[in-house]
Amino acid sequence: QQAAVRGLSMGAGVYFQSQREGDAANTFELPGYGRLDALVKYKLPIAKAKTTLQFNVENLLDHEYYVSTSNSNTFINPGSPRTFMGSVKVEF
Repeated sequence: QQAAVRGLSMGAGVYFQSQREGDAANTFELPGYGRLDALVKYKLPIAKAKTTLQFNVENLLDHEYYVSTSNSNTFINPGSPRTFMGSVKVEF
């Protein structure tokens, strides 16, 4: 890598779930869905420590989807909307 981008990493992942039964009696189905996640990571050498800055986005396209149902079948649990997470890791 060139000096300006040395330590930079990017990635993406796709999660697919096919349609599935919504309850044990098979009275309804939850639709299938796809979700796109992405990350950008940058490793910095600061003094003798290895420092990593990371930024993740889950459900990048902000797609509405349903994960599961409750035990009583009175509530369908929606998936998380677009979610941003950042982290800093320092290793000595």
